Amino acid sequence: MRRLPVKLFRSKVFWIVLLAAALAAAGVRFLGQRRGTHSIITVPVKRQNLVISVRENGNLVALKSQTIVNEVQGQRTILEVVDEGTEISQADVEAGRVLIRLDTKDLVERIQQEEIQVENSRAAVTQAEQRLEIQKKENESAIRDAELKVRFSRMEVEKYLGKTLADAVLAQADRDYRALVRDPRLGGDGLNQKKNRETKVDLAKEELVRAEDRLTWSARLAEREYVTKTELEADRLSKQQREVALEQARLELDLFLTYDFPKTVEKLVSDYEESVASLDRVKTQCNARLIDAMSAVRSQRSILQQNERTLQRDRDNFEKCTIRATQPGFVVYATSSRPFRSGNPIQPGTSVWQFQSLLEIPDLSQMGVEAKIHEGSVERVTPGQRALVKIDAFPERVFEGTVQKVALMPDPQMKWLNPDVNVYVARIALDGTYDFLKPGMNAQVEIIIKTIPDTLVVPMAAVRSVAGTWQCEVLSGNKREVRTLQLGDNSQEYVEVRSGLREGELVVLSGSVGPSMTKKERAEKGSFKETSGTAGQRNGTGPRPVR
Repeated sequence: MRRLPVKLFRSKVFWIVLLAAALAAAGVRFLGQRRGTHSIITVPVKRQNLVISVRENGNLVALKSQTIVNEVQGQRTILEVVDEGTEISQADVEAGRVLIRLDTKDLVERIQQEEIQVENSRAAVTQAEQRLEIQKKENESAIRDAELKVRFSRMEVEKYLGKTLADAVLAQADRDYRALVRDPRLGGDGLNQKKNRETKVDLAKEELVRAEDRLTWSARLAEREYVTKTELEADRLSKQQREVALEQARLELDLFLTYDFPKTVEKLVSDYEESVASLDRVKTQCNARLIDAMSAVRSQRSILQQNERTLQRDRDNFEKCTIRATQPGFVVYATSSRPFRSGNPIQPGTSVWQFQSLLEIPDLSQMGVEAKIHEGSVERVTPGQRALVKIDAFPERVFEGTVQKVALMPDPQMKWLNPDVNVYVARIALDGTYDFLKPGMNAQVEIIIKTIPDTLVVPMAAVRSVAGTWQCEVLSGNKREVRTLQLGDNSQEYVEVRSGLREGELVVLSGSVGPSMTKKERAEKGSFKETSGTAGQRNGTGPRPVR
């Protein structure tokens, strides 16, 4: 039994079996490694021009489109409307072809009533204007009469006191009318009356003296019996009469100086002042009447203008009820593009409101594409960028265009359908004119952001984010090596590699797992989409996420 191992090691059969087992184990390992290598998908690192672009779907639209809106106030009923899709030619525009006709029955009745109101208002304006002219003439007459009274009353004062004294008296505020009779400036009728009364007194004195003298002579003659007693008594009576006459003349003068003269002067001055005050009152009253008449004219004119505006508004609404073609194109109903928002399609019998969109007349000579850009890419799209457009109806052709504008706010329609998704409408204007393109056709748009010349690129599927760094796997022979990369910008397929790889190296696409990977490597391997919020992307050094 002790000699058995020695014989076994010296046996050829043993060594042949041992060699066969070793070769079988090596073959199994080689075949396993070969099968693992062939199950890995690799791509070479290439140097090329990297085109950075944004791709989105969209629809063809007319860049210039006439929106026909109901401009008639209130609610209207459609009586007739042109069929959707009807082509409007230039001849139709020149002929004024009717596109929509709205109900005008109530407008016709209102216009008739308003025409009557306008005529009545015009007659009222004419009457008010005539009353104004009459009032002006009446004012002129009244003021003229009042001015004449002032003038005449002043003349009466001047006539009685004289102009010099009258001017002085009328200019004074405080007056002593009794003292005026002794004023040396006194003239006029007052002075004349004063002198007449003074003259009467003087004549009465003279006659009294004569009567006394005659009585004295008669008494002497009577003593000598040259005159009779009767004649003496007559002379004595004549003397008494002259005394009475003197007394009366003096009393009349005193009454005149004390009462009549100041009373007359004061009355004349008062009449003058009253005439001046009356003139002021007349002017004020005339001005008030004139203001009333002018206000009546303005009021009637305002009513007329209001009635005319109302009439013109309804006439305009009547004209607007017939909508005619003003530019060539194809008729599109406004409700066709948003059927879920309209319960009343554009058709005869439908009620429409003011400012409601009725028709669209797109200008097909200037076509473009409206694409909805995701919020993750909208910051990269700016007006002026070039774009390539493919239309589903013409897959063999590629159209070129330019980004015309990008909306500032998210699309409300998409926001309503999916509140979690924000897209922004971008409009791309196509170069040239194409008669065969129609609005609404589906299109794919590629907006060229920029081109990075002669740079290393790898597919987006080859990189992943691990612990805040970008990594990929490089296949070297039968081994897989993990590389840390510094990445630049990216398109939707490729990403720029700034360092970490060389041209021609083979990189493993993420998702292909071979037997050479350990369990730890499989656990650490991640998808790019799962790590789209890493530090490299936030700093702008890594690729942006691909949706």
